Amino acid sequence: MLAGHRESATAVRDEVERLDLAADDGIIAATEGVTASFVRELVRRSVLRRLALAPSEPVRLDGATLADTLDGLAGERSVLTRAMLGG
Repeated sequence: MLAGHRESATAVRDEVERLDLAADDGIIAATEGVTASFVRELVRRSVLRRLALAPSEPVRLDGATLADTLDGLAGERSVLTRAMLGG
């Protein structure tokens, strides 16, 4: 089972072509004080979201995509995730 998680994490990492964050995106301020695990989950979910929208295109993450995903992580349904990841 662990091997499957390791393979999927590698596949997600290999799909990311570019991460674009402008100073005014606000994502840096919004994630201040969270753990590295929380940031990793934020990026993982953002990549999966982009792949779902455009599976044949290279994945480029930007502040808007990360902010949308962060909003989802901040929702009521993600209370346990935030508690476990230190968000």
